[in-house]
Amino acid sequence: MKEYDTLLWYKEVIARMSWEEVEELKQERVDNGSYDKFCESLGGTPHEIKRKYDDKPLTEVKEWITEYLEKPNENFGNMPVCPFVKTERVNNKLMFEIWYPDEKSFIDILDGFQKSEFSSALIICMNSEGIDWTEVERNKFQKTIQILMKEKGFKDLKALCFSPFEEWKVAGEDTRKGSPYFLINIANTDQLNESHRTLWKTKYFKNFSEEELKRLKVYPKKKARSSSG
Repeated sequence: MKEYDTLLWYKEVIARMSWEEVEELKQERVDNGSYDKFCESLGGTPHEIKRKYDDKPLTEVKEWITEYLEKPNENFGNMPVCPFVKTERVNNKLMFEIWYPDEKSFIDILDGFQKSEFSSALIICMNSEGIDWTEVERNKFQKTIQILMKEKGFKDLKALCFSPFEEWKVAGEDTRKGSPYFLINIANTDQLNESHRTLWKTKYFKNFSEEELKRLKVYPKKKARSSSG
């Protein structure tokens, strides 16, 4: 029988605190000399407890997906901004991962994903020691991790990064601004490319400019073949 955690309620209180409030709690305990004993009784530092029990990032991202990405949008031919995410989400094929880079490596996440039955992953990137995602250049970071993935043997996977801190418009829509966090989407390269090409049979791209299509590198199958030939 699992032992009841008598301090669970307090850990959940810490999880709901802002990071500033967590820091204030730590400083208060340091100042009165009780910090070490406090951490021992909790089973971790206040910062570690907040990370472990705080599900706010996941809740916010799921809400953004259901309330925006899955909703029909006239700028995308009255199709959802992301036409494939709902099916994966409701069928439990989309893996969600809250990522603190100072606790877990990106490669460890990829290992876990490949061993799972999920078909794609959405990594929620959290600020941690040494990295502030508001300062990360999305395109440069995306290229860096794609190179890393190939070097580590994940050649069949593709990473797409989405930053709400970057100006990004397609079809007159600022599709990434509403995202509550910097996100990394991982999917099989061939599957991702084929899914995008199926959209050419729909009205999804009708409001995209030629420049936007080139930037996204999404082409119909015939065009893709001719451009690579």
